[in-house]
Amino acid sequence: MRESDIVDAIRKYLKTVDGCFFWKEHGGMYGTAG
Repeated sequence: MRESDIVDAIRKYLKTVDGCFFWKEHGGMYGTAG
């Protein structure tokens, strides 16, 4: 499993919880990943 796969899985999970918080708190490569 690549790091990008893990990050993508985390982002998909956080979207079901509170994606906005994730985008605001973790910008950079995570915020612009897609």
